[in-house]
Amino acid sequence: MRGEEKVDILVVDDDAVAGQLTRDLLAEAGFSVFLLKKSLDAIPTIKRKRPSLVLLDIMAGPINGLRLLKLIKANPETKSSRVVIVSQKAFDFEKQEAFRLGAEAFIAKPYNVDTFAPQINHMLAGNRQNLVEMYHPMEPESMQETVTSRPEVREGEIKIRIWGHRSQPGLIPDTPSVYGRQTSCVSVETPSTMVILDAGTGIIRLGEALAGHSHPKDMWLLLSHFHLGHIGGLHAFEPAYAPGFTLRIAGAADSEKRFKDNLGGLFYSNPYWTQRHPRARLFMYELTEDSYDLSPDVKLAVMYANHPTSTLAFRLTCGGRKIVYAPDSQVPLEPTAMEEYADRLAAFAQGADVLFHDSTFTDADAAARSGEGHSGVSAAVTFAAEKARVRKLILFHTHSSYSDKTLDSMMAQAARLISENRWPLLCELAREGAEITLETEVPAV
Repeated sequence: MRGEEKVDILVVDDDAVAGQLTRDLLAEAGFSVFLLKKSLDAIPTIKRKRPSLVLLDIMAGPINGLRLLKLIKANPETKSSRVVIVSQKAFDFEKQEAFRLGAEAFIAKPYNVDTFAPQINHMLAGNRQNLVEMYHPMEPESMQETVTSRPEVREGEIKIRIWGHRSQPGLIPDTPSVYGRQTSCVSVETPSTMVILDAGTGIIRLGEALAGHSHPKDMWLLLSHFHLGHIGGLHAFEPAYAPGFTLRIAGAADSEKRFKDNLGGLFYSNPYWTQRHPRARLFMYELTEDSYDLSPDVKLAVMYANHPTSTLAFRLTCGGRKIVYAPDSQVPLEPTAMEEYADRLAAFAQGADVLFHDSTFTDADAAARSGEGHSGVSAAVTFAAEKARVRKLILFHTHSSYSDKTLDSMMAQAARLISENRWPLLCELAREGAEITLETEVPAV
């Protein structure tokens, strides 16, 4: 409705507490403020209410703030809107992206409640021209149900196997390790469905195992993000080049490229592996914060993770069991730091049977490298035990340069922390080839 009352500021934030605080502070300062919890409604609301300023949170779902900023600037009716990013996810990458895409300013959460409203008032008094070229986004494709057969997995079972878990390829690759040196890849199988989590170098061995087997021929590959440790083995995944396979690949778009464009570049445009192109049937799906049916017996939920670039965490649910995979996720050791993100992830992972969580660093390295978007071992354990209350934690994404001695000390630190606090938490450090078998609590539908 064109006649709807204009507001000074539109706040887009799906966190009830943070959004309410922002609205109240600005209202007390004399602004007319409208709080919107659904990012999908942002553009229609901007058209109706014509705010002088829009505040976006990067972590808000189902469309993250940087993607929404891009959509706002791409729409002829909203492109002149002035936008400020107010987010806990305040890595240098996100700040640079926000300004490149046309944001007026970037305010990190938690912000100073005494200076926040004056900052906003100062921005409203200023002026900034947007010179960024935009393009129209791709709408997510609808998911398709798949049914496959996997004789090795009995009815009522879920089999999880770790094929790789290190953080980066190429760091001390020839040094033997009982934990293994391949990068992130985990497979989750039910009798009817296979889901692969990430395509680090560990996926190469998984592909070799699948290529010589009659099943499964139809599988899902979920990519948490496009950093090399999570896609570095995709070019050598044998089923992608076999005409009998169907590979359904899903992941997040970043603020610059559609998911299809990123993925197409890996398969077809990379000068380092032009020898062959995929012969399997490929389907590509762009994920946002939402829930999806991967197959009749496996449900997927998605949330944005606290890590530079568009990064996803996944939750798979089957037969009453929950498996959560958050390989790149910075959670705090101090309870007051990054509380908003820790609470959101805790709700997402609450009571999970298995949580794969970022434990890249020793505690000392985590303190020294806190701006890189990774967790230290104590932070991961404390989060899993106190906030998420999961049954089993797998310390995942350990730094590739660490020796077995360092990894042993990290596991010992985790064990001490659990023992001292008497937490009912099972904890293991990821190891290549390790398997976890879950018995389903209810029959799969």
